[in-house]
Amino acid sequence: MKGLIIRDLLCLKREIKMFIIISVMIIVTAILFIISSTITLLMFYIRNSQKLIFLTVQDNHSIICNKDNLLDLNIKCSRQDTMYMNKEMVDNTYILDYTTKDTYMIDLVDIVYINRYSYEHDSYFDYKLTFSIPFDSNKEIELNNFYLVINYLNDETLNFKMGSLSILPTKDDSFDILINNMKGIVNTFEEKQYLVGVIFDIENLLDCIEIINISTISSIVDLDLSNIVYLDSSEINPTEDINDLLCFEYDPFIYNHNINNINIDLSNELILFIPLKYKQVIQVKTLGFIIEYLQNGEYHYQLIYPFKFFNTYTESIVEKIEYDFN
Repeated sequence: MKGLIIRDLLCLKREIKMFIIISVMIIVTAILFIISSTITLLMFYIRNSQKLIFLTVQDNHSIICNKDNLLDLNIKCSRQDTMYMNKEMVDNTYILDYTTKDTYMIDLVDIVYINRYSYEHDSYFDYKLTFSIPFDSNKEIELNNFYLVINYLNDETLNFKMGSLSILPTKDDSFDILINNMKGIVNTFEEKQYLVGVIFDIENLLDCIEIINISTISSIVDLDLSNIVYLDSSEINPTEDINDLLCFEYDPFIYNHNINNINIDLSNELILFIPLKYKQVIQVKTLGFIIEYLQNGEYHYQLIYPFKFFNTYTESIVEKIEYDFN
């Protein structure tokens, strides 16, 4: 009887020992799992904390080459004071037409922080990058789909999709036409604002001026010269419905490339409303123009430098870039 009790006690002791060992193993496994999960989450957090997000808004950019030849481009970044927005870290920069593969070197002049920018409930830091165009051209250069490429001193490279770019050379200093007023008409399509037409209040400073063409400095949008409206006043609401101004249904996004010859006698002050036609559905907020005319039968042209017609917080095309930096 005593032997049976001792044997039972020994069995119970072994069972308790096995229970303790198994319990310790379970606890150690749980601790190791928690540590492993914590390390994984920490690594994920560190990796994502290294991820930079850049935003660019595709727009119509234009330069009229003069003594400065400066181009301003904006880039939004998820972090402030990052090395990628530090001029001292930039090696060189160039612009690239993605369609034609044409490349033009440009010089970075400055990078300046502008303000906060909100997009999809996130906050970004908006930087203005100013570049100098160091080359000359005898003809207009049009880049319909261009990228800004920035090479850094640490051998990293970033590519930013920017929209379209027109570079217009000029050696003409004609100022025979006075622009009294210029106003954009902005309408809303699918909850986004678009410049749909421009009002020109113009008069001549010399006699015998005949306007033969008015065109945009843009590869995205043209003036529709076949639907010019002569107005009595420029005092029109900038959000006036274009259909009411033209007296018919007008779609600015149906593009028809029609070359229209115009002959406008600018003997008196004229107020013209000219609608726009878009080749691409992109919000064009800044636009310049060329007025071609004959003065006593001699050809001249006058430039209207790019002018910003409106601001909007509903951008049509935003390019989002996620970059894992080293």
